[in-house]
Amino acid sequence: MPGWSGWWEPSAGSGHDVREGPLLNLRQASSRPFNGNLGEAARGYIPVKVAHLWPGIRLPCEFHLPILVKGEAVPKFVKVFDRGQFYSEQWWETLRVRQVTVLYVEEADYHELTAYMEEFVENRLDSSEMSGEEKSGMLYGQAELLVSRIFSQPHDLETLQDVSRWTEQAARHLQRDSVTARMLYAVFSKDYQTYTHSVQVCLLGMAFAAYLGWDETETAELGKGGLLHDIGKIWIDDRILLKPASLTAQEFEKIKEHPKLGHDQLQGLAEVTESVLEIVLRHHESMDGNGYPEGLSGESIHPYARVAHIVDCFDALTTRRPYKSAISPFKALKLMQDQMMASFDAKFLYKFVQFLGS
Repeated sequence: MPGWSGWWEPSAGSGHDVREGPLLNLRQASSRPFNGNLGEAARGYIPVKVAHLWPGIRLPCEFHLPILVKGEAVPKFVKVFDRGQFYSEQWWETLRVRQVTVLYVEEADYHELTAYMEEFVENRLDSSEMSGEEKSGMLYGQAELLVSRIFSQPHDLETLQDVSRWTEQAARHLQRDSVTARMLYAVFSKDYQTYTHSVQVCLLGMAFAAYLGWDETETAELGKGGLLHDIGKIWIDDRILLKPASLTAQEFEKIKEHPKLGHDQLQGLAEVTESVLEIVLRHHESMDGNGYPEGLSGESIHPYARVAHIVDCFDALTTRRPYKSAISPFKALKLMQDQMMASFDAKFLYKFVQFLGS
């Protein structure tokens, strides 16, 4: 990491006038950005990855950075960008060079931020100058913000409405632009986290649905179920979810409660349809009846849940966890076909293999 006494300066040769820049607020040689666990200090703030802030826009709200002042134990949030501030390529490069990866917005500004991002991304999705990979990256950034919010406030109707609009937007893009698994893999995280896993199951599932010829409504429903499929883990102890080793039998029984927990919490909410609830409740059901929570089998499992089961398993196998390494897509498919075949709908799995190779 560069020396902190001058970390706020734009990149050399950028041509950016530092006097116009918002980072002047951080001109303290005795302070530095805080990269540790914020804990209670982050209450009231929402993290936004710098990678998902696109240069060339005026920012819709204030952005903050946690700063640790020398001699103090608790970081404080300092405003680094004003509402309406032009976020230039130079400032994007400055943050990248200085390894600032996350900024924060106040919770009160969340819906303003998502509305702005929704409009910005919609305009870019219509651009013929952007690649499918770039468009997918924008959708990924939006979805990650939505999932982090919904996992902290699962009953917030306005956020669920944001999720509905986003999945409809994403479905249009995936249907129109013929997004491939290869394009998505270029923007996917290789480390397993509940948030990123939910986004990846959602996007990969929707792209697969488009490949299968499902219409936009069906594709969007599968996507919403993908985003919400693990929401029941909110009510599972973090000591189990984040355990850096294999789970005990007792701990795994607790994990197996998450589909029912998620279903029961979402049931009755206006923005959550029955087909989405089917995915949340039954994405761990197996064709051979050995799944959970109800031990359903065959055609009694909703087709959306059968597809979600395949995509969920595939993404889990191909991302790193604290207690296991990721395996390649090829090895994951081979494992699913050779050792887990009875768990999956054979027709959908065969099509999924074709989709990944397309």
